[in-house]
Amino acid sequence: MLLLEHYKTKILGDIVVNLRIQRVKNHTELEDKISDYIAMGYKIVRRQDDSAELWKRNYGSIFLHIILFCLSFFTGILNVLYLIYKHYSPEDAVLVKIDKNRE
Repeated sequence: MLLLEHYKTKILGDIVVNLRIQRVKNHTELEDKISDYIAMGYKIVRRQDDSAELWKRNYGSIFLHIILFCLSFFTGILNVLYLIYKHYSPEDAVLVKIDKNRE
């Protein structure tokens, strides 16, 4: 099974996401690929009949959280802002779609 991959940039508000696109032959492969990504920790963001967009979120490194907590004089304001930023910008994003030109 050959999956064609390429990247496209998607802008969501102020967030720029590098979206990886994987093409599959049919609905069965689509469901299998979605299941594989969910098992790897991805969440479905958008779902249509012939495609699904999945994101894997990241909450940042613990080391950076500790540094930001100390830099914000133990109030945690920078830490919370960093956590919010990391939550709304995915670590990885993939669009799995059926390629109607593929046999």
